[in-house]
Amino acid sequence: MEICYCYFSSKDGLYIRVLQGAHSRNRRIEAELRLEKMEPERALRTLVGFTCDHQPGNPDLSRAAKASSR
Repeated sequence: MEICYCYFSSKDGLYIRVLQGAHSRNRRIEAELRLEKMEPERALRTLVGFTCDHQPGNPDLSRAAKASSR
């Protein structure tokens, strides 16, 4: 655990980096959907569909969010 503190200075620092990484990956993938080119209703349906399909296979963000509420 000491090596983690060397890089992140605390458990919270490590948690924040993990959360930022998961969030950044999701935003990058969402950007590829090109939602801004779609009509609003289609864009929303596409985003919701992506989220429902993507989250089960990539639980990092959900897991980190749950950990923060403890």
